[in-house]
Amino acid sequence: MKVKGSFDRCLGQVSLPKQPAWRLPPSRVCTAETGTSLDRRHYSDQAAVQSLLRLQMNDVRGDKVFKQMNRAALDDIQNSAGLIGRGISPITLRSGIADKLLADIVFDLAKRMKSFLGQSRYRSNIGMTDMDEEARLKRHDEFLGWLKAGLKKDGKQPTPQDEDFLRTPPSVEHFRENYAKEGIPGVNAQLKYFYQAFNANYNFSKKDILNQALVADLRYPMEWYPEARQIRRKIHLHVGPTNSGKTYQALKRLEEAKTGVYAGPLRLLAYEVYNRLNKAGRPCHLLTGDEQIFVEPAKEGEPVLHSCTVEMIPVNQQMDVAVIDEIQMMADPSRGWAWTAAVMGVRAKEVHLCGELRTVQIVKELAAAMGDSLEIHRYERLNPLKVMRRSLGGRMENLRKGDAIVSFSRVGLHAMKKAVEEATGRRAAIIYGSLPPEIRAQQAKLFNDPDNDYDFLVASDAIGMGLNLSIKRIIFEKTHKFNGTDHVRLDVSQIKQIAGRAGRFKTADETKMKVEVDDPVLDVGLPPASSTNVEAGFVTSFDDEDLGRIHKAMSQEAPQIDRIGVLPPETVFIRFANYFPPETPFSYVVLRLYEFARTHPRFFLCSNDDQLAAAEAIQSVPNLSISDRLVFCAAPASGEKERDQRILKTLATAVANQKRVDILDIEAFSPDVLDEPVTADKDYLRSLEALHRCLVIYIWLSYRFDSIFHQRPLAFHIKTLVEKNVDKVLTEFTSVLRVRQRLSKIQSRRKQQENSLLELARLAGKGKRPEMQEMIERDVSILSKAMDRSGRQVAQATAAG
Repeated sequence: MKVKGSFDRCLGQVSLPKQPAWRLPPSRVCTAETGTSLDRRHYSDQAAVQSLLRLQMNDVRGDKVFKQMNRAALDDIQNSAGLIGRGISPITLRSGIADKLLADIVFDLAKRMKSFLGQSRYRSNIGMTDMDEEARLKRHDEFLGWLKAGLKKDGKQPTPQDEDFLRTPPSVEHFRENYAKEGIPGVNAQLKYFYQAFNANYNFSKKDILNQALVADLRYPMEWYPEARQIRRKIHLHVGPTNSGKTYQALKRLEEAKTGVYAGPLRLLAYEVYNRLNKAGRPCHLLTGDEQIFVEPAKEGEPVLHSCTVEMIPVNQQMDVAVIDEIQMMADPSRGWAWTAAVMGVRAKEVHLCGELRTVQIVKELAAAMGDSLEIHRYERLNPLKVMRRSLGGRMENLRKGDAIVSFSRVGLHAMKKAVEEATGRRAAIIYGSLPPEIRAQQAKLFNDPDNDYDFLVASDAIGMGLNLSIKRIIFEKTHKFNGTDHVRLDVSQIKQIAGRAGRFKTADETKMKVEVDDPVLDVGLPPASSTNVEAGFVTSFDDEDLGRIHKAMSQEAPQIDRIGVLPPETVFIRFANYFPPETPFSYVVLRLYEFARTHPRFFLCSNDDQLAAAEAIQSVPNLSISDRLVFCAAPASGEKERDQRILKTLATAVANQKRVDILDIEAFSPDVLDEPVTADKDYLRSLEALHRCLVIYIWLSYRFDSIFHQRPLAFHIKTLVEKNVDKVLTEFTSVLRVRQRLSKIQSRRKQQENSLLELARLAGKGKRPEMQEMIERDVSILSKAMDRSGRQVAQATAAG
């Protein structure tokens, strides 16, 4: 099959701007290792340079943005940076002073790299381990001259295919985006990369460069799966809003098939399908990164189904039906490659894709490019979803049972949970991404149970998929979130995905489902039934200022997805790495591959920040093959967590030495937190979450290096203990307890007052002297007022209950 030709015919007509051939390498490779002690002038300029560059980058509007800015705003930028005294006018600012200042900053940082060349670790990271001091200093001077020549000009950068590629230094253009977003650390990371490139180019001829470019040609990713291209597949695209039954219909077809697989975004969903299929009499294996369960069929030779997370889909097996859930995740900047690979590579006669309406156009083009037929099934929401005309007005007393407040920061979520519980006297469940999946499911159960006092839910956008929640009303605390560098507005698809969790379509079969399924809080599709109880869902905001944005988003259709993520396969990494000496930092090899990579405009390379951080963490570990390093780069570790990086290095050393290690002997695990008393302290909860992540990393690696990491059962046991403690923190140590303790004291004091009043009444009945009678009446009056006060306190503390 001529895939290239058909692909160009199907995807060639695009209205996207052409991607720059020379990509900016991702910046979060490491912390700032080079000096940051710029002189005072550059420090004073930094705020202005970053502000101006951010304005220039806004939708590439450039001058249009400056025209819309009023003079006062420009004066503010000048004043903040101390530019007024230097006589720089708004016209000069617009004509390129930001780039000139940035060039000075970049060059100053590059000069300060010289002081780090004496450190062996730093020399290893930039590929200068085999050079003596004199050669290093000479090479540094050559690098400064090369860099200075590039910073003096600004133009189109050559591609690896151009003849003068090796001789052309980076220009200011290469540093703009990273400096605008991350400041000095972003520039340091890029300078480190360019230093590595400068050293590497000494060893390469023009022919070597062209060969590297050929290996990095990623324009036709469907060619990576020749076995799937030999099958005439039928793709069924199930599209519709949340709570429309689309996944249920696809799963029905899977249950009828002889062989097949379900691939979902979360381990919880994979586990739910695994449970459901096995209880329906269909043997099903569970395959996730950190848990694998293989079942024995009742009859010998009976076919077995698979349920897995999308990264674990078995593309090397022939099967009848494949169900791939949440297909819009193909456009996710980090994990999108896994959905793209699953769609392109799964060897199934029928491929059922479930997701949002905005995937229709890209799936049409993709199916045509792969030579597959396509049938589209459209679904409507099973219950109405309404946007309210009023917000909560910022008042907690307007909350009611079944409300879910959505916030976007971990600190904000815990603060909101505390505020809700103190204001209402009722409990709030909490769900966010870094919680262990098992705890998320337990919190969902607590919220769904109508017979307890968990009336509210405080959650991040983690509730957007995977959990079946009895939410009556979604309340957006705000409609923007911090993405790591800037505060960005939620787009239409994000608002609609979260809002769609409001309301629940109850069926006549729901009670039966709860009996048949171990974990009914997981959302893998609702079965339509003739007898239904339709509950409308409602959406609003916490404050008035966000309500208009929600109304506008809910009235719009999300734009069609026009680009999907890819990641080079292992074979490409290995072939590309073979061009470099063994001591070359693997993070540099990855960055250079990204720089050389060519993709079709319908594809983009997924972000690899965590993978690069992992590569940096294990760089100093010798005797690791490229395949081993790729495994560690794919491990579920956070690039921003120092403890995760220490764990990776320790475990990578064990693999390099081929030495079995006992989990309790690994210092970085620090399981001592389990011996501490359970408290509501946030640092204690954070320590539990960090330990849980480390255990997941160990378990994940144990499936890849089982002879070295041999204590998987013990790791699962410790993981269970951690989850119990996390659950205890979230369910027992809440603000409601403090409210109830205060209430108990008030009620106890009121009881004492009542007893005193009764005793006074008894004495009053026996009193014979007038002065004693007056004293008793005065005490009765005081006690009555005190009882009125305590009665009001009791009423306030129990208002919500």
